[in-house]
Amino acid sequence: MAEGIQNTSNAKTQSFNKGMNKDNTDIYMSDGLWYNAINAINNSHYGESGSIGNEPSNRYCTEAPYTIIGYAFIRETEWLIFSTNNIGSEIGIFDESNCTYTTVINDDCLNFKTTHLITAFVKENYDCTFSGYWQDNLNPDRTMNINNVPYICEPASDNPCDGEICTDRLDCDKLRLHPLIKQPCVSIRKALGAGQLNNGSYMAVIAYSEDGIRLTEYSMPSVPQGLWQDSGQGGSIQIDLSDLDEEYNEYELVIISVVTQQAIAKKVGYYNINQKTVVLDIIQGSLETVPLSYIPLRNVVYERSEKMAAVNGYLIRSGVSTQPYINYQIQANKILTNWVAVEYDVNYYWNGGNIVGYMRDEVYSFFIRWIYNTGNRTASYHIPGRAAIPSDLVNITTNDVVDPSELLAWQVYDTSTYAPASGTEKDGGIVVARGNMAYWESVERYPTNPEIWGDLCYQPIRHHKMPSNETTHIHNQGGSKIVVLGVEFSNIQPPVDLNGNPIPDIVGYEILRGSRENNKSIITKGLFSNMVEFNVNGSIGNRKGLFENYPYNDLRPDPFLSDDYTILDNNDNEEPWEDASKLNKYKQNYLAFHSPEIHFERPAFGTNYVKIYTEEKGTSTGNYELPYKHPRFKLLTDNAFGLAVGVGLGIALIEALGKSTIKGGNFPLAVGSGAPYADASRDAAPGTTISDLISGGILSAISTGGQGNMIGTIAGIVQFILQVSFWVPKGMSVVLDLIRNMANYRDYVLQYNSHGFYSNYANVNNTNVPAAYQRCYRRKVQDNMIKYIGMHVQDFDNNYRINNLNRTKFLCLKLTDDLPNPSSPDNSKKRVKDLVGNNITGITYKNPFGEFTSSICQYYGAIKVDYQNQYGQLYSIVQIPTDSCVYETSPIVGLTYSTSAIFGGDVYINRYTEKNPYFFFNTWMLGELDGTEWDYRNYVNGPAPRYWANYANFDSSDFNLQFTWDFPNSLLPDLDATTPSDNYRLDAPGNNGATLRLVRKHNWFYLFYNGVRDYFTESELNMAYRDYGLEDFQKFYDVYGFSFNDISTMFRSDIITKPTYYKYDLSLSSSKLFNNLANWGNLLPRDYDPKMYASCFEYYPRRSVYSLQQKSGLRRDNWRNYLPLNYKDFNGKINIIKPLNATGCIILFENAEPTTFVGQDQLQTSAGTKVSIGDSGLFQQNFQSLVNADDALSYGASISSRAAINTPYGLFFVSQDIGKIFVSNGSGLEEISRTGLKFWFNENLPSKMLEVYPNYPLYDNPVAGIGVQAIYDSTYELIYFSKKDYQPLRNDLLFDDPNGIPYYICGEIVPEDIPFKEPDVEPCQGCPDGSVIVNGQCVVQATVSAEYTGPTYQIDAAQNVVSYNNKGIRLYPDITAETKPLKGNVTVNFDNSSYKVKAANGLGSVINPLTNVQNRLWNTGGTCGGSSYGRLNIAGVWPNGGTTPFNTDVCFSFCFNVPVSKQYLIGIAGDNEVKIYIDNVLWVYLSARNLDGTKNSGITVPFTSWHVFPVTLPAGTRTIRLCGRNHDSNAAFAGEVYDMTLAELQTSGLLTPFTTSPLDCGPTEADLEPYIIFSTRDYLGEEIPVPESFGTYVCPDGSNPIATGCDVPVCEITEIVPGSPCPKCELGASAINVDYGQSVTLTWTTENATSVTMNNDIGALPLNGSLTVTPAGNTTYYIIVENESGDQSYCEIRITLNPIVQKCPCAFDDPTCFTPCNWTVSYDPKSKMWISFHDWMPTLMMPSYQNFYTIKGNQIWKHNDRWDSFCNYYGTNYPWEIEYPIVTPNQITTLRSFEYYLDVYKFYNDGKDFFHVLDENFDRAIIYNSEQISGTLRMRIKQKSNPLDILANPVIGPDYIEILYSKEENKYRFNTFWDITNDRGEFSGTKLPMWITECAGCKKYINPDYVDYNKSPLEHKKFRHYGNRVILRKNISGDNKMILKLTNVKNLNSPR
Repeated sequence: MAEGIQNTSNAKTQSFNKGMNKDNTDIYMSDGLWYNAINAINNSHYGESGSIGNEPSNRYCTEAPYTIIGYAFIRETEWLIFSTNNIGSEIGIFDESNCTYTTVINDDCLNFKTTHLITAFVKENYDCTFSGYWQDNLNPDRTMNINNVPYICEPASDNPCDGEICTDRLDCDKLRLHPLIKQPCVSIRKALGAGQLNNGSYMAVIAYSEDGIRLTEYSMPSVPQGLWQDSGQGGSIQIDLSDLDEEYNEYELVIISVVTQQAIAKKVGYYNINQKTVVLDIIQGSLETVPLSYIPLRNVVYERSEKMAAVNGYLIRSGVSTQPYINYQIQANKILTNWVAVEYDVNYYWNGGNIVGYMRDEVYSFFIRWIYNTGNRTASYHIPGRAAIPSDLVNITTNDVVDPSELLAWQVYDTSTYAPASGTEKDGGIVVARGNMAYWESVERYPTNPEIWGDLCYQPIRHHKMPSNETTHIHNQGGSKIVVLGVEFSNIQPPVDLNGNPIPDIVGYEILRGSRENNKSIITKGLFSNMVEFNVNGSIGNRKGLFENYPYNDLRPDPFLSDDYTILDNNDNEEPWEDASKLNKYKQNYLAFHSPEIHFERPAFGTNYVKIYTEEKGTSTGNYELPYKHPRFKLLTDNAFGLAVGVGLGIALIEALGKSTIKGGNFPLAVGSGAPYADASRDAAPGTTISDLISGGILSAISTGGQGNMIGTIAGIVQFILQVSFWVPKGMSVVLDLIRNMANYRDYVLQYNSHGFYSNYANVNNTNVPAAYQRCYRRKVQDNMIKYIGMHVQDFDNNYRINNLNRTKFLCLKLTDDLPNPSSPDNSKKRVKDLVGNNITGITYKNPFGEFTSSICQYYGAIKVDYQNQYGQLYSIVQIPTDSCVYETSPIVGLTYSTSAIFGGDVYINRYTEKNPYFFFNTWMLGELDGTEWDYRNYVNGPAPRYWANYANFDSSDFNLQFTWDFPNSLLPDLDATTPSDNYRLDAPGNNGATLRLVRKHNWFYLFYNGVRDYFTESELNMAYRDYGLEDFQKFYDVYGFSFNDISTMFRSDIITKPTYYKYDLSLSSSKLFNNLANWGNLLPRDYDPKMYASCFEYYPRRSVYSLQQKSGLRRDNWRNYLPLNYKDFNGKINIIKPLNATGCIILFENAEPTTFVGQDQLQTSAGTKVSIGDSGLFQQNFQSLVNADDALSYGASISSRAAINTPYGLFFVSQDIGKIFVSNGSGLEEISRTGLKFWFNENLPSKMLEVYPNYPLYDNPVAGIGVQAIYDSTYELIYFSKKDYQPLRNDLLFDDPNGIPYYICGEIVPEDIPFKEPDVEPCQGCPDGSVIVNGQCVVQATVSAEYTGPTYQIDAAQNVVSYNNKGIRLYPDITAETKPLKGNVTVNFDNSSYKVKAANGLGSVINPLTNVQNRLWNTGGTCGGSSYGRLNIAGVWPNGGTTPFNTDVCFSFCFNVPVSKQYLIGIAGDNEVKIYIDNVLWVYLSARNLDGTKNSGITVPFTSWHVFPVTLPAGTRTIRLCGRNHDSNAAFAGEVYDMTLAELQTSGLLTPFTTSPLDCGPTEADLEPYIIFSTRDYLGEEIPVPESFGTYVCPDGSNPIATGCDVPVCEITEIVPGSPCPKCELGASAINVDYGQSVTLTWTTENATSVTMNNDIGALPLNGSLTVTPAGNTTYYIIVENESGDQSYCEIRITLNPIVQKCPCAFDDPTCFTPCNWTVSYDPKSKMWISFHDWMPTLMMPSYQNFYTIKGNQIWKHNDRWDSFCNYYGTNYPWEIEYPIVTPNQITTLRSFEYYLDVYKFYNDGKDFFHVLDENFDRAIIYNSEQISGTLRMRIKQKSNPLDILANPVIGPDYIEILYSKEENKYRFNTFWDITNDRGEFSGTKLPMWITECAGCKKYINPDYVDYNKSPLEHKKFRHYGNRVILRKNISGDNKMILKLTNVKNLNSPR
């Protein structure tokens, strides 16, 4: 250009290599940027990078049958495809290698919905098959082996080896990730055969498995089975299985053994599901050990999840939901509870029984929980104890009150009820009774949440108190049965939801109980005995002595002991010794207590009280024995001593007088005149005695002095005395030695050994108890006055020292008040004297060793704690399952359920034995030589024994004679001589057995008095399995295994002092096992709110759970194994978890910033904890936030799970809410949206729908709703982001339609009530009164006695005899307090084996205050008497009215039902014997003959008095048998039973005696008649069986025998009578509140019906069944049931429809409702630039190893792999366009022309070859700036062959201007354009936008109001601006690839 000439034009060149940019202002738009592009791409299939061109079309590949809603990569080119049309559902396989689709399964049960997209993953299994795992948050999360589809199959036959026959229908229940599980019932019992299992307890659990891989959690443990052998092993077990889920093929069996308190679980093996029984006789130690922590593990079953991710081998599920968290508590409040008593054989536990019952009088807590079909369990719900009734709340003022603040009846007495019952348990137990629980309440209260607890809110907590022993005892009378206590529940209603509809997935329930560990109000139960006080010989301060009574609890004066120690004084020579003081100081407030717990566990005691339930009664059997190795002795009698004295005196006289011959005359004794004896030889006359010599000679000589003087005489006397005193002892010793040498050694020592079995019981005689309650005693234990007493002497308190030297340990306690003695007798202390004196057969002093029996009695009771808040708060109770079995239910409203007897308690009932020796001396002789001297008085043990011996030989030196003379008060002196009998006190006959005897023979003293207590008790220790040692002293009296019953050895004197050996393995007690340590259930959370939990806690939006890691080749499917603790609750809701780098992971949250963590958990298997319960280890790694921003910013939050994609360039994801797109490589976030499109994304990325409807549910569902998704083109290395969105045009839309179609409410229809008329049914008359229903017929049942086929007696009235009952009525105490028959004669001595009748006052006298009552009822004497009076005359009978039969019983049986335990009276009399049997046990025997056979007379003779015996009978069927026998000429027998008590008789007036002035004969027969329930007079004229005739009973024709418990069978006659049983029905529904069109299943059951019809035109139905109906309105359904007689009844149920909401659809394609706002944009990560927007809007996008796929509906299309078509998507052509800027910064220019380089190609040969299309160009252009616009320029190439063509252009069209372009040397040029702006508003003020931009934000069109295509040429303005833009567009690309490389714009500088 010439100098000075200004350059007024310039050219602007533009390339396309820097990306699309909408952020920069035009001035700063540099070269290489473009403003907008549509359907463009920055390369081609062969390169061309740095240019921009049209995008290839997508290629149709294949299609699924329905809309595709999810996919998962299988391998290589295969994909798993999920599709649905919201009705049908299909899973198929898409193979991209050949674009084929193959169906895997099509089944409606898949229940796919387009509203619930599927996220899925596929993993390869160990067997080379593939399994898919998916979630849709609608159905349960699922899995399926796509190579082995689980079809519905049925067994081909009963033989499992025959395989199955399968259908083509899918078994969708088998697809559950958490499979449906039918809960198995596992039971275990002792097997019949021998085995090698160790002693211990065994439990069994199973889990379902497949090919050796466990699939489910373990079942609840079975009831423990104990095994015990003395050898330590030898048992076997049998496991029985029922209710197995046959959908599984096998199960894994695990046995938990607890041996020596060590628990271990062994996997026994895998068994076919058809094997229901497994017997094990050995468990190998090599078996795989299962950690015990696995067993109670209960996985939370997360049914559904919102998101699923597979990361590093883990399957992670987020936003999980469990099955409904139901509130069942209010329904649980209505459950009713009963106790039930079940009778088993006494050897039940010894024989292996494993039913464990409940402790009587104890409080238990119970819970119910429900089971889902997945095995998931609900919370536990407390079952409250019964409500109080008035009798529970009566104030009690008796001395049974132990706490002044607890005066209500329920706090003092048993308030349960009792009713006889019948039935048989499945294990053979016999139900004998049931009743209501006693009332009990805590001082703790229910929580204050009325929505949960209803009426119980903040009321005292009520648990269940079992009946006490006085109501139902632990054993039967006779001791042949134990009675185990169980519980029953009824009125159990299925759970319902908030609308009252049943929850469909509930399949059953379990009952749990609270553990009593640390919650026991009963510490222990056992026997009480009295302590005995004695004075201590010697000083121990002020203390006296105490010892425990022996050998049982005989409370009579002790015949063996004395409190007077002078009885040991050898100077006391009194005999007989029967009058010496007997010890009789039995303490009523100091008690000894024994129980298994006391000896085996030694529990601690605090503030306690005792409760006495029963008097345990029985019989002791024992005998006297000689002590082991006790030496023998020779005890001389006083006769021997007298003989020795006489002989010694004679010898002394002979020696003193010398030999004399007396010839006659008197010869004075010369004293002092020579040798007096030398010359004194005298011969005595024949017959002269020593006495004669003394009196006639010696004394005469002395008296006269003879030839000497007085001095000589005195000297002679002295000499004589000296000689006599010298020779007498010598003579005595010679004689005593001679006697001893001639005598034999003899035994003088006995010990008594016995066994006492308490086989019967009676209620205590506490008359203070109000009549409404069973009798018991309660007494408080004085504070700190309860102590364990060892085998020594021990101070108890300041008053007493306890002597328990060498005796059995026990617990001693002191009561604050006395406890009355038992009313039943205990006469167990019996000397030989007592036995011989009462003529016990076979027992004499010579042979005292015969066996004899005694009555024994002790109190049975408990040591209790006054536990006012027992169990504490409900949430602190440890819950234990009662059984492994589940009670099955159906989800039907209106039905209720009941249980059978439930056990699972903690108490066993067994016989328990313990020895109770008593030592009269603390040391004794053992093994010494016979004759060894020993003085037993030196070894007295406590009180003085009344019989003892000093074995020192008595000789003359022991002789002592003392004179005492109280003169003149006494004229004669007292002599006290010590003789041999002073060296012993022996039990001897009345004359001491010493008549003419020189040596004691068959006389005795006692060393020990021993007993073995054998009694029933309740204990947590199973005493059937009590162990023992090898030594004799380590054994116990075994009543079960009979391993040791040698009482003689047990009490042998060399081992009797050995401590009792207590050995028991706690492993054999169910309450001590491992399963009691875990809490198996939990209550609803304290903050439970049904609405909140339904939306939050049943649904955990912030929780992620992860499976165990699946590793290659692992057989086990770990993706189905979710440990309870392997989860984490995050602060935000998880959107997606994606792998990052090698092992890292990134978590994108919907409402929080993203974080990364190490996605690997190192399992630790050493302790088994992590692999058994987990520890959230995967989420315990360090979490690292990717950004440093405040949480409130939610920077990086993402709601678009399908818009997060991993690429080689990092993880790209969309944060839609904040309008940003990020990429991360793990170290931070990079916002790619800010690279040119920051503000555009800020505006157009957030959802328009969510702006209006923020709670729109389908915000991440581009199929049925809205959402953003992303895909990576692995070939072109491009990323595409696609947004589907809508701008709502209404603000009243709703989105809960199941198909996802928005709607608005355009009305509401209230469902109509379907007209209903009550059925015209007459009240059913049913069966006539008095009839019953049997087999659907009305029958009258009558009972008759069976006919006896043997010999019989004809019963007639007996002869009346005036002597009958002439002694009146005779009353006795309650005989059932005794344990032996009352044998009577004239003395009725009941202190010994003749059984003296004890009085009620305990003094031992005979009760007979009314012996001489004279009135017409009871006797024949007096003014009002006569032979027609007296009961024996009135009711007397005898066969044939005669006197025969002789010596044969005539018996009458009376069988009746005792409703509750109570007292009756039996009156009896007979000539000559009578007997009373109760339940075949002889209780009374009275005879008119003495024991020697002679007759007697008196009030006790059977016919002289009317004998009335009270009897207390337990509830149930009882038989009283009354017998009489005749000996002589007269014969009569009468017996009656009175329904009254002894006290009622005594106050009834029936005992009022007659009076003579005025004459009143007292009560009449009519006064007695109401009380008579049996009388022999009723048999007059009838025949009765001859006793012992062995006849049989048969029922008459037409009758059948029925079991009544009576001796005589009863026959039932059944007669069908007119009438029919009323039909009954029950109608229930699966739901009672439903939506319109929803179906309901009606279920009905009937009884006694022959037809069923239903209204609403349904008609006839089966008698029982179900029917699905769809009510058209609020409908009442009823069924009418009719029997064969036409009687009808009906039942009904009403189904209510929810109001019908009229919904008007407002679909997304309805332009009146929505404007679409969809876009797709591409990004080049390698160049970090945005490329283009795109017109293809897929429903889903699917990656590929080559390019990628999109899904449109059901079709699959591939992108970017075509070379033959461009910009055609899904079969529709779309334009491609490019918009770029023309910028002249700092210079306003005028546009002159446009030119650009554009290559257009058509490809061939798979795109390898091409043809350059020369003249193909864009066909549209638009030029504009901020104020000017060209309008749409339609471009056409200038015709080279027609020069004049240019003259015809431009052509103005209605909305375009057609212009020509030219092309020269690949340059395209056009320059025809001008501004067609209609009105800039400079003068008019018009303000109109130039463009109208679509909702998507990426497309715009010219506002037609802004332009004027027909502007005058004079108004054609040039474009003058610093920044212009041009849009080039190609509407249809066809098969032409267009590549825009450069543009060049000519500008003219504006001079302005």
